[in-house]
Amino acid sequence: MARYTERRTTPLEHREEIKAEGGLREFAETEDEFAARVHARAWNTGDGPKTIFADGVKWLRENAVLLPGVTTAEGLPR
Repeated sequence: MARYTERRTTPLEHREEIKAEGGLREFAETEDEFAARVHARAWNTGDGPKTIFADGVKWLRENAVLLPGVTTAEGLPR
């Protein structure tokens, strides 16, 4: 596992393979819709962050979106 990142393109190649196999779309294609959904859920429900996060992941999976990295998710507008 330590050698996985030795070749800079390996993670990117695997990402493309995962997208192709799963028929997944890039997160960037749905980011605005996703952010609006999360924002509305946060304002319109009494749900806490864990519940909103779990619902967001569920929505991404149901909509065949490649899950973003934690840093991408953390950087979404609040």
